Amino acid sequence: MFGWESNPTELRLHEPTTGRKLAFPDKGQVVPGKVHFIEIDVHPDRIEVKVDGEQRAQASVSSFGVDAPVGIGPAFGSELTVEMMQVLALKVE
Repeated sequence: MFGWESNPTELRLHEPTTGRKLAFPDKGQVVPGKVHFIEIDVHPDRIEVKVDGEQRAQASVSSFGVDAPVGIGPAFGSELTVEMMQVLALKVE
């Protein structure tokens, strides 16, 4: 979550398999009205989040075997404009 109402500067992630909440202070701020390139890479052992090429978060997780739909959206009446969303399968070695 970027810019969430309880703490707009904190980036929040939820571990895919357990739902465990991960907090990254001072990493969640995005500028309203500006286009940002957000990249979220989910690997079997970690998640990495980049905003406009800058790494904002990296966390060790257990995402091996996750089989769920991918989505993006606003919360609690906020506005979100998505210019493009692309989902790529990563090669697991």
